[in-house]
Amino acid sequence: SAPYYAGSSNLADQLVAIGEYWGLVEKTGSWYKLPNGDKFQGTAKAAEALAADELLLFEIKDQIWEREVNWMGDTDED
Repeated sequence: SAPYYAGSSNLADQLVAIGEYWGLVEKTGSWYKLPNGDKFQGTAKAAEALAADELLLFEIKDQIWEREVNWMGDTDED
């Protein structure tokens, strides 16, 4: 992946890491398996593949959002 500079971010890199946390991306050693079944060695390759597949990127992003909201609990105040 590209080097990190203060104030910069790479959405695909972040989604791989957070997707792994929530069990959406499987990691075995240095290998990452995306939800579509594709496997890549290293975070950079997994992030590149994710960035190249906009549909999958937004699918993972939406699933992460759903899990984060559920984790925080119902925020609707009635």
